[in-house]
Parts: sequence; C-alpha cells; structure tokens
Amino acid sequence: MSEKTYVCRVCGKPKSISGFYTHKYKTRDGIKICPRSLVCKKCYADYYGTRPKQNQRSREKYRKDKEYRESRKEWAREYWRKNREKCLAKHKDWYEKNRDKILVKMHTETIQERAELIRKLGGKCQNPECGIEDIDVLEFDHIKPLNSAKRKYGNILREVKKHPERFQLLCANCHRRKTLNEFEKRWEERQRKMQMSLLRKS
Repeated sequence: MSEKTYVCRVCGKPKSISGFYTHKYKTRDGIKICPRSLVCKKCYADYYGTRPKQNQRSREKYRKDKEYRESRKEWAREYWRKNREKCLAKHKDWYEKNRDKILVKMHTETIQERAELIRKLGGKCQNPECGIEDIDVLEFDHIKPLNSAKRKYGNILREVKKHPERFQLLCANCHRRKTLNEFEKRWEERQRKMQMSLLRKS
C-alpha cells in the first residue's frame, strides 16, 4: 500500500506526510496524523525563514507597532486571567528544572551591570581624602540623604541606572562614616524639636 501524499499549496508538488509539519488527534479508530497546514517544510522555511529570524521580526514589530504591542499585551493579560493556575504550575516546573542556570545567569549579569555603573560614576571613592578604586569595596550612596519614610528597599542597581545623578561612589568605610554623621545630625535635630515642643507646652 503506497503512502498517502499531500499537495503543497505553495509549490504545488505532491509530497508524503513527512514533508509537512504535522499534529496528532484522537478518533474512534485511534490516533491519526495529518498535516498542520498544506504548506511543505521547504516552502514554510523559504517564506518565514529560520526561527531566530522570525523572533527578530516579531521583536521589531512589537517595538515599532504600538497597536500590535497593545494587542499582544491585552492577549497576554486575558490568557493569564483564564489560565492562571496552569501558567503558575508551568512556570514553577520550568524554574525547578533550570534553577541553577537562572541563578548563575542572574549573578553574572548583576556583577557586569554593577561594574558598568561604577565605571560610569567615576570608578573611585568620591571622598577627596580617600579616592580608593577597588571595585569590591565601592558602594552606591545617595547624595541627598533620604529619611526612612521616603526610602525604598529594592534593587539599588535599577535605581542607580534610572537616576544616576542622585548617587555617588563611596568606599565602605567612607559610606559608613557619612551615614553615621547623617544619623547623628538627624538625632540632634529630633532632640532639639522635642525640647522646643516641651518648652511650648510648659
């Protein structure tokens, strides 16, 4: 019995099912295999190109076409609402399988990003009496001190990247001294206000 052939709707050549991308489906007679579309693998590759090229075209369209970008975001939000548990389970399973690779990549990228930001901010301690250039002991310091109400505890690298003008480089020792001096000034100011408040009440 000869193998069944299908005609490609692009090139018009008859080919066996192995020449097409296929999918399986269940029937009463068992599992059957049929072409996913009547476009053979060669014509599909000629039209769409390789997978990296397809991804590149999609990214460019997403970046340039605002309407397309919003439609994709809306589709993603709707899919998440309908399949939340499925997405969470799938992501958890994927993370467990790739946990070590993810952590190594995150650590490497963090080190590289930190080194780049330090270079942009001068690469040395901004204290004129210090000037140390050892990247391992340099830290990001807020030029204008923040009080506890305004302070946000999160990714300092993201904050430095977004607002580099708000930060300066200090070594660990200079940073601790500056923080201690700022704390003492705030404490003295707080004590002064408390004394003034008591005097007014009396």
